[in-house]
Amino acid sequence: MQKTLPKILTTSIVTAIFLYGCTAQITSQLPGGTPNPTPQPTPPTQTAAINQEFTLVPGQTTSISGTNLDIYFLDVDNDSRCPTDNTCPNPGTVGISLKITKNGQPTQYPISVNLKSNQDIDDDYNLQFLKIDPERGKQFQQISKENYRATLKVISTAPPVPVTQITNPDGIIFPKESANYHPGFDEVTTDLWSPTIDDAKKAEQIVQKCISNKDHLVDDMIKDYPEDQKKHARDYEMENIQNIAKNYADYKRQYVGYNGKNGHKFIWINFLDFPDSDDLMLRSWKKGIMSVMDGGSGFFNVLVDIESENCAEFSVNGVA
Repeated sequence: MQKTLPKILTTSIVTAIFLYGCTAQITSQLPGGTPNPTPQPTPPTQTAAINQEFTLVPGQTTSISGTNLDIYFLDVDNDSRCPTDNTCPNPGTVGISLKITKNGQPTQYPISVNLKSNQDIDDDYNLQFLKIDPERGKQFQQISKENYRATLKVISTAPPVPVTQITNPDGIIFPKESANYHPGFDEVTTDLWSPTIDDAKKAEQIVQKCISNKDHLVDDMIKDYPEDQKKHARDYEMENIQNIAKNYADYKRQYVGYNGKNGHKFIWINFLDFPDSDDLMLRSWKKGIMSVMDGGSGFFNVLVDIESENCAEFSVNGVA
């Protein structure tokens, strides 16, 4: 987004902010520069359902049914949309600030969000900023803040069927209704089943046994490499397995059950090692299957045949 520095002009009567270039002027005065003599009445609180669009004016609140969430339109932070009588290098955007409370307590204060983007409210809900009115007019045309209308929507990010969280190790078991993911291995079908905590623990024991037998595991991982590449591949994968063994307790796990083409039950385990400072991963890994590119031995996955008690597939991410 193209940003321009504001030029602030102050008189004894009124202070106005003019944003030059492709940035609209935002003012709380009435047209013609006359100060507003009386405060604007507070707009009525309205109600909307999850996944239902709603429109707010500054100073208005919408309560989201069944969530104890209240969305309050605080302010218009900026409007950099390109004027109709100008040519800009990009279309610009509109940024607004919102106060969001749950059970009367602020979730984050304030939340700033730009047009056509979204913001997580908490682990269960996401806010989408869909539209802003009025449309941008000509350059230097004033848009009073009270005339803005923001169209928003709150969606649920929780899995359709509750997941099962386990500790030691830290993991999430996804029921078949919530998994909606296939690891791409030939051994399993697209038919899913819902593992129990005991099933996940059994799969963990099998994976640890595979890792402890490093030579056999690595030989199996490189079996399809061309002969002239096997030595390099073996050294590379052995280093990966050693790193995984050293940091095994640090990984977060996602467990999904698949029915195998051989009639056996399989559990696919997705191992994730990311820093606590990674807010996106922390918010997302309990909601749905995470597909991560690169990252080396920090991310790997294993397909476990819990009936034959072996690691049918063991795949470690590459490095960009």
